[in-house]
Amino acid sequence: MKPLATQTTSAPSHEGTSAWGSVADWLAKIFLAPPDQTFVENLRREETVILFTELGEIFECNDATGAMLGLVNAGGPSEIKRILERCYTDLFEGITGPRTVLLYESAYYGDGHRLFQEPLSEMNATLQRLDIAVDAACAEPADHLAIELAALAYALKCGDMQEAAGLVGRLRTWTLVLSSRLQASDQVGFYAAATKLLVAYLSAISETIAMATRAQTTVTH
Repeated sequence: MKPLATQTTSAPSHEGTSAWGSVADWLAKIFLAPPDQTFVENLRREETVILFTELGEIFECNDATGAMLGLVNAGGPSEIKRILERCYTDLFEGITGPRTVLLYESAYYGDGHRLFQEPLSEMNATLQRLDIAVDAACAEPADHLAIELAALAYALKCGDMQEAAGLVGRLRTWTLVLSSRLQASDQVGFYAAATKLLVAYLSAISETIAMATRAQTTVTH
């Protein structure tokens, strides 16, 4: 998979939030593009099974992580790749016409009929403040779910709580609706389960960022 974003300065790892950033990065990869063989094989590795289990317990969404685990292990890697690839294409790439579920924030902004308006401008500004840019090989606009998650991952790994809080806030305004649409549209269930995990993750990290911000304010004063 091509890099989602290329940083123009190095990203120092910030103790305490880097692990949260790794989860955001992993979720970004799920929604960036149809899975290739390597990605599917990685989803089936023992380390990933452990990760699924831990995330389900931490974010109290064992039903979602259990469903994802069950699906990626329901057949051989090549078969699962074909199933998920077809599922991704049918859901997100316009093949199903009006039943397509869009992964752009602007599709959930205002009346939802004008893509790439204010949310795109705001995300471009966020990327500029973080000193990162969408890789030239990635054709998606900055308000794509995977890019917003990648930006969140970067902010968390840098310890930039202000930008992280802003990104979590904007993601929470529209991913719940996205998740609801996928519960109704995803006949395979993998991406519907993934958005349940995403919503639970964003809720948990919102609380963590709020606690970190209060702690910093207390120390400052």
